[in-house]
Amino acid sequence: PTPSEPTPVVVVHGTVGGRGNFNRLVPFLRTTFDARTRRVFSVSYGDAGTTALKESLEEIEEHLVELHEATGFDSFDLVAHSQGGLQSLAVASRPRAGHLVRHIVGLGADFRGVRMPWSGRPQAEMFNRVVDRLAGPAFAQQIAGSPELTEVLSQTGTCMVPITAIATKYDRMVPLEAAFAPA
Repeated sequence: PTPSEPTPVVVVHGTVGGRGNFNRLVPFLRTTFDARTRRVFSVSYGDAGTTALKESLEEIEEHLVELHEATGFDSFDLVAHSQGGLQSLAVASRPRAGHLVRHIVGLGADFRGVRMPWSGRPQAEMFNRVVDRLAGPAFAQQIAGSPELTEVLSQTGTCMVPITAIATKYDRMVPLEAAFAPA
């Protein structure tokens, strides 16, 4: 990096996502208001984001550390969609890579977990097991009340990284209340 180079962006996809999800957005992320070019990197994790939250979190954290070592950048701005927002918030809260995250922009980000009709009901565990088997662990673990989500969220309470949340009431998977990070 050069001294005048802007902070690079790392895009983080959501569940059943990949690097290609950001193809149309990357050209806009590369430019800055003062006409400088910003580098944009992407991470791909957890079998398209379907593996267990903890495994994906560790994988994203490792990618950021490797990116820091390979490029020499001191920090990165993360632009994250859906589960990528939850994962970015969790990475920013961890000692190993948290210092590498300067800002998080959540695009329909799942910062608090997603409520389903069965969330909080006695049958929730049974429904989550079915979802886990059919769609992958990340789907069930992102549902509000899951032990895995509770564990991930417990680590985010001390996160001091600024967050910009961009959300819409028309999102069918991540409702507005889940798209805003805990204070």
